[in-house]
Order: sequence, then C-alpha cells, then structure tokens
Amino acid sequence: MKEKDVSCRCFVIGLLAVVMSGLAQFAAADGVSSPPSPGSPAVCLNEIDAQPYFSGPAYAAMRGRCADAASAACLAEVEKVLKTEKDPTQRRRLAFLAGMEAVDLGERPAAKRHLSSLAGGYPLLEDYVRYHLGEIAYADERWPEAAEHFAALSPDSRLFVQAQFRAASCLARQKRPEAAETLERLIAAHPDHFRITQAKAELADRLSAVDPRRARTLWLEVMSEEPKTGFGLLAESRLAAWPKKPITQNEREAIRLAWANRHMEQRRFAEAQKLVDEGLKKCPPKASRAACGAWLELQGRLLARASKGEKAIAAFSSVAETKAAGDVQGRALFDRLQAEMRADRDDAAIAAGEALVARYPNHPLACEAAFLVASLHRVEDRFDEAAVAFHRVVDKYPDCERAAEALWRAGWLQYRQGRYDEAERVWAALDAYVPERLDRERVLYWRARGLQKQGDAAASRLYYEQVLDLHPLGFYGSLAYDRLVELGVSPSVSEARTADLIGLDPADVLALDVSAEAATPGFQRALELWRLDRRRDARREFDALTAAEPRNETYALVAAYLHHLAGEPSVAIHYFRVAIDDFMDRYPTPDTVGLWRLAYPTPYRDLILKEAKAAGVEPWLVFALIREESSFQADIRSPVGAMGLMQIMSYTGRPVAKKLGVKKFKVSDLYQPETSVRFGSYYLARRLEGFGGNVARAVASYNAGPSAVSRWLATFGDLPVDEFMEEIPYRETRGYTRRVLKSWGIYRYLYGSESPGLPLGDKPPSPVANRADQSVATP
Repeated sequence: MKEKDVSCRCFVIGLLAVVMSGLAQFAAADGVSSPPSPGSPAVCLNEIDAQPYFSGPAYAAMRGRCADAASAACLAEVEKVLKTEKDPTQRRRLAFLAGMEAVDLGERPAAKRHLSSLAGGYPLLEDYVRYHLGEIAYADERWPEAAEHFAALSPDSRLFVQAQFRAASCLARQKRPEAAETLERLIAAHPDHFRITQAKAELADRLSAVDPRRARTLWLEVMSEEPKTGFGLLAESRLAAWPKKPITQNEREAIRLAWANRHMEQRRFAEAQKLVDEGLKKCPPKASRAACGAWLELQGRLLARASKGEKAIAAFSSVAETKAAGDVQGRALFDRLQAEMRADRDDAAIAAGEALVARYPNHPLACEAAFLVASLHRVEDRFDEAAVAFHRVVDKYPDCERAAEALWRAGWLQYRQGRYDEAERVWAALDAYVPERLDRERVLYWRARGLQKQGDAAASRLYYEQVLDLHPLGFYGSLAYDRLVELGVSPSVSEARTADLIGLDPADVLALDVSAEAATPGFQRALELWRLDRRRDARREFDALTAAEPRNETYALVAAYLHHLAGEPSVAIHYFRVAIDDFMDRYPTPDTVGLWRLAYPTPYRDLILKEAKAAGVEPWLVFALIREESSFQADIRSPVGAMGLMQIMSYTGRPVAKKLGVKKFKVSDLYQPETSVRFGSYYLARRLEGFGGNVARAVASYNAGPSAVSRWLATFGDLPVDEFMEEIPYRETRGYTRRVLKSWGIYRYLYGSESPGLPLGDKPPSPVANRADQSVATP
C-alpha cells in the first residue's frame, strides 16, 4: 500500500452494512466521474457508497429475478422496469443492465438494442458498451463496424487487449494488408492470451500465399493447441490439403502427444488414456522409436494416478530403452523418483534422482530432483550425505526456487545435531536467498534459537525482536514473543492493548485513505459495476487493478471491504491474502483493527461458540481452522472430496455421526453449517485429546490424519513444538499447520487474549477469559 500524504480519520455511526456519505464522483447524474480536487477532504474506505442502484421497492422483483445467473426471466423483468422508469440516470443504468443480461444470454438483437442506446452516453462504462457492440457486430460479420467499436476502447481498460485481438481479426477477415503485422505483434506480446489460437489461425491464413513455411508452422501449433475444436479441425483440413508438404506421420503423432498432454493437464484422464492406448499400439515390446518413450512416460503417469505404482515404475523405466529426447527421458526419471518415493523405496528414488541430475543437469526438473534426493537422505538419517546434497542444490541451481529452502535445511541439519555455531554460519548466508517476508521471519527465528541454545541471550534477543518487527502476529512472530518472555523481556506490544480495542465499533476504525485510488478509471468502473449488481465484472476489474499495481494493496482492500458488506467472507478473505502485508506488519491499533477484523471475521459466530463449547475446544481455534479450510464458504468441496465449512471427508463424517448419535445422516449433510461445525469441533477435540492437548500436533493431524502424525513422532521423537513444525515431512501439512496456528493467534489477540503469544505446549489451552461469550463488537 502506498504511503498517504493525507491523514484520514473517519467515523460512521451505526452498522457497517449501512454505508453513508457517498462519493460525489459516483453519484453524478450523468455517470461521469471526476477526480477529487486538490485540497478536498480525504476519501475514507468506509465513506465509499456501495449501495446498489436498484435497492428500492420498485426494483424488488427485478433483483429477485436477477439474484443468480443471467436468465430470460431476469432480462424480461429488467426490460419491464425500464419501460416505466422515469429517471434518465436510472434508465441508462437499466439499459446497460438489460444489454449485459442479453449478452450473457446470447440474445444479440436485444443486446444491440439496449447497448446502442448508450453509445457515448455512459462514459464510465463506455468500454463495456463499445466492446460488446463490437462482439455483436463481429458475430454478424460486420467487420468494419466491429473494428470501429474495438478501436474505441481506452488503453487503461481491462478489455483493451481482447479488443486488440478482435480488431486484428477484423482486419484479417477483410484481408487488409496490415492484418499480418498486427497479428504477429499480438502473438509475440501476449502468448498466453485466450484468443492466441484464433490469432494464429488467422495469421496462417494470411501468410499461406506469401510465407507458406511460417503458415504451416502456425497451422501445426493450432492443431496441437486446440484438438477437435473448430480451429483445430480447420488446421487439420488445411494441412491435409497442403500443396507441397502435407502433414507427416511424425508430425501427426507429435500432435496427438500434445493432445494427450493437454488432456492430462486438464484432468481429462479418460481421453488421455484413449490416446495413449492408440499410441502404444504402434510401439511393440522393446520398441525404440522416440515417440514410444513419450507414450510410455504418459502411460506411467496415468498408472501412477490410478495407484498402480509397480506398473508405473516399469513404464518409466522402459523409457530409457527408447530414443526419446532428453526432456522426455528426464521427465520419466523424475516420475520414477516420485513413484519410488510413494512406494517407500527411498534408495531407488535417490538413484533415479541422481541419474536425472547427472544425465540431464539442465532439465527443468533437475533442481527439484536434486532437492528431493537431499530430502530422502535426511529421511534415512544420513545427515552428512543430506548436507552435501542440499549444498549441491544451492551451488548448482542458485536461481532455482528451491535454493533458499535447501540452504535453510542444510543449516537445520546442523541445528538438529546440536552444531548451533555451524547452523548459524550456514543460515547467515541466507540473506541473499530470502526475498519473501515469511521466509525471512523463519530464518531470523531459527538463527535466534541457535544463539539462544548457545547461551547468547543478547544476540538472540535482537533477532527475535527483528521477527516481531517484520510481522508481530505471524506464526514466527508469536513464537518469538514467547521466546522473549522466556528471556525475561517484556516485548512492546502496541500503543493500544487488545482490551482497549475490543470495544471499538468496527465502523469507526476503517480509517483508510483511498483518495488516490478512487480517482482512477479502473476503480470507478469497478465500483459502478458493483452498484449495478454486476459483481462478476466488478471483481474482474479489481483483479486487473491488483495485477497491474501489485505494490498498491489498497485496491484489494477495497474489494475485500465490498465483499464483506455483501456477506461474502470467502471472497473478502481472498483479497486480504493479496493485501495482507502493509497493515499487518504492526500490531492492531485503533486505526487498523477494523481491517484486521475484516481479514479475520467471525461469521457463524453463535453456532461456532455453541459447538466449540459443547466439544470442549477453544472457539478461536475453530474460527482459525475454518478460515484456512474453507474461508467460511459452506458449500465448498475440495478436489479430494472434503466438504463444508470444516472440510470433513465422508469417511470421517460417518463415524463421527455414529459417535454423536446422529440418525439418518447423509454425506450431503456435511454442507450444512450446523453439521459441519458440530462434527468438525468434535473431531478436533478428539485429535487434541489424542495428542495430549498439543495444538500443533492436533492441527497437523486434522490435515494429514492422526496415523501420519503418530508415525512422524515415532520417527523423530517428542520434539518441542517449533522443532516439530519444521520436521513435518509433508510440505502441504507443514504450511497448513503454520497458517492455522497463525490465524489462531490473531483471533485470540483480536477477540480474546491480551497476549500475542500462542499456548503451544503440551497442556490444553485455557478458554481465554472467554471474551467470546461477551458482547464483543465484530464485523
């Protein structure tokens, strides 16, 4: 977030959902916005008028019809209201809404009728009007008219690049000479754009006569990128009729390999398997053709996904007998490494990884393979070999994203063996490798722990204090706070203690100056779309703003605030994850506690307090777990099948239902907040009970399962909580546990405990005074 020149302190009376004092530029009758004049009062976050334009009783039926996805009933209702609306400003807004609903429904005549009435008359959303009028003209093959609409879009519009692609397509359809140059420029500048394949097809058509070699290459790319679609079939027909060099068998097989890989990427496994089966029919036993190696590698991945480990390993091993290229050979070795790991054959996995690094050192997966080899040596307690292997990752692949982690683990090996001075020497070199804030906190914390183990209290204190300066309520910040208390230091917490913050009305503490952002066209478009109830388009505008200015976090905070007002905490939390750094690098104060509470909200408050109390679990831990599991989205389902607020698997839900005496339980009940919170709180309580009240172990078991945590404890013993966290072998579980514990500490501090520390010992945490049962102001 940018530094602000204007101090902003705003106060709003009443509920947060009732937003007052609307922005003048958004209330202008003609829909034209104007930036705040110099010296004008600062615009605060909670002064933004986010009220829907169609919120009165006259629009109730329309809003009810249009609450969900676009429908014919919605369009009909909007058009009905439009006929009776007298206010010219509201008529323009309704016409826009009707036009966009018609666009969504594919009703081109209605869309054209409504949007044409707005051309030039709705400046705030002129780009939307022009773009969709261009799309309508394009669909009707009115190329000059479409091109004129697309050319009218402003460069700051999020639709600008899409419009450029369409405008270039219009040139190509008119066989204009500048079409080829325009398409080449767009293809080079935007290789990942969703219209890139169409641009390649149109360019290939333009170049067929003047540059057939380039045209042929483009047709091959089109055929590979979009199999069995209109463009792919067009490419196939063009290549089949190529005058001098029709598509060859090798090219066709390469294309089919590309199709199979695309199916794998998009999780269409049945389609991928069909292509693999056809490809392998041409590869008899011990076939050596290059393509056979690629098909075998794909077959191995499909087998591995189906948990047929031995057959997968055999397929990966067979790739070496073919003449497959180095990228395929390297991928097969990496696949085999992972398959051997899943089969708990660590030495065989190490051999595959070493072969990849030795034979194909520049392969994109070589660095990851080298890192996994080092990690496997560590699992086998071969500390010296592991240290050498981790240092090899750093020396051989210094630019690899695993380099910092490898160097940290090299130091961790020394730390775990009691060689604290050597660990400090290794970790001191990490300053050059840790650009991310969380990694830096981790390094500083463990450097402090090593110095503390050596008896150097003064030096360790300095590092702990640096951790607190970076992110005082982060996971390592909470640990550092507790370590400082151990050292007899009373860390400076905040100008205002939690007790002083707890009674504040959240509407009084959203004092964030958004004046500069409110003046930008993208912000104004986003807010206008929001007030028109075009939430999806508004979110896309906010996403474009945050992507264009990643260092300006205010856009994401505004989007989070608006979605909070709309009762969409999951989306609000998403945006807070984007904008988390700036206001969270200090303890909450009266100026920022409102933002903190929006980032860590308490939906389903009464339900969670009730079920946590019944299960004997601290409610803030339940809030933290739900925030990280589902972001308070009740109808969510994970890729592996976890359901509801607390992301419970069906095989967990059934025995819990039996234990709780729930009759006629259905798996779909896990989507109900009451069932999810009740079952999840009970299950979490049993995990805490099973691990002697150790919260870190219980949370880890919630993610990885209790048997996995018990297995880890049997492997590396009864370690202190902070060391246990670093030894968790599952990367996902390690990160998940840190996030939940961090959120737990923040919830405790915002709503309960006055101490930023975390009770992570072996005794169950006390119920935190229980301020949860008091009347605490909360978003």
